[in-house]
Amino acid sequence: MQNHKKVIIALRANPAWGFWLRFYNGMWNGTFTDWDLALEVIQIEQAVWEKGYVHVGAVIAGIEARMRTSVAPPLVRNELADAFVVDAESPLRDELLDYIKERVGAH
Repeated sequence: MQNHKKVIIALRANPAWGFWLRFYNGMWNGTFTDWDLALEVIQIEQAVWEKGYVHVGAVIAGIEARMRTSVAPPLVRNELADAFVVDAESPLRDELLDYIKERVGAH
């Protein structure tokens, strides 16, 4: 438990570690659910990682911003029409709704 607290303190010390703090806490308590973001993070090119944690943190923040503002509904394949159609059953993600509420409330 002492090591866990040390990790949390270290991650909180710098905003560049924001994603890793959320990831670690979520994995620790079983609440991490942003697997789309995690998949994007693991696909960051090696050259980016080599530029250091501050640069990587900025890249991850950019990915999060892009994902948060992506409003395109998911497409599903309609085998009968031999085409893709908008998935009408798929609601907007909570993170996107929170972001929209924040932006609308700011004006």
